[in-house]
Amino acid sequence: MPGVPLPKSDQGWREMNAFFHSDPLFLYASGKIGDLDLAASEFNRSIYDYLKGKFGTLRSTDSVAKTENRLLDQKFQGWSHSRVRRELEKLKRRGPIVQGSPLCDEIFYLSHRLR
Repeated sequence: MPGVPLPKSDQGWREMNAFFHSDPLFLYASGKIGDLDLAASEFNRSIYDYLKGKFGTLRSTDSVAKTENRLLDQKFQGWSHSRVRRELEKLKRRGPIVQGSPLCDEIFYLSHRLR
């Protein structure tokens, strides 16, 4: 499973807290839990699904990501280490970087290529 980002602000955490207090999952917070494994599984799935729906995922291992990497491989093929570093610095200064955007993916790709 790809990772999910967590809320960054107090407001985001309060909103997530309110969501789970109104969710049927909150029944596990009061009362007896008959099957602990089932409760833990439902709890983890609910949190993951909420965060995935609200904030998206961090990195994907599906074929779309592999295709994007192939395109980036072609784009930067033959570039020197210093040229890649300069391009990475330019991309970082471009503006707001939104998680999951093509700009963010290109920054990830170049930073990993420099390692």
